[in-house]
Amino acid sequence: MKRNRITIYFALFALLLAGCKSNDSNTMTFRIEGTLDNASGKTLYIEEMTPDNGPQFLDSIKCDEKGNFSYKGSMDYQTFFNLHSNAYDYIVLLPNDGDKIKLTGDADNLGKSYRVNGSGESQLMWQIQSYINDADITIADIAQQDKQNRETLNDDD
Repeated sequence: MKRNRITIYFALFALLLAGCKSNDSNTMTFRIEGTLDNASGKTLYIEEMTPDNGPQFLDSIKCDEKGNFSYKGSMDYQTFFNLHSNAYDYIVLLPNDGDKIKLTGDADNLGKSYRVNGSGESQLMWQIQSYINDADITIADIAQQDKQNRETLNDDD
């Protein structure tokens, strides 16, 4: 009888251990949420940027009638992600384990209007994008001024 109890306890212990999910993996999790103007009912797409195969589609995120959205992701290692509503207007995020990324902006002009909080590396990506946007504006202004100068010089001849 004692042997049966020990066998039963051992079997229950083995089942208990087998039922417990071990978290030996190094999976990191993050969350992206926010509110975008002009995003009512729009779908956002999230892709992982890979060095060998380019962007790899992960998931789509539906915005509610107020432009709110939420996405919970996981990754085996820190990597870059694209978030976009069309192929030409996207933002780059670099989440870290446990980041709760908050986004705001205009869905119709996401790359130039977005702001990000809750992820230091994603905020650095935003700063780089902001510098690029400022440079684009400055170059466009210089090109416009050059065009006007050339027209003025041609009018004087």
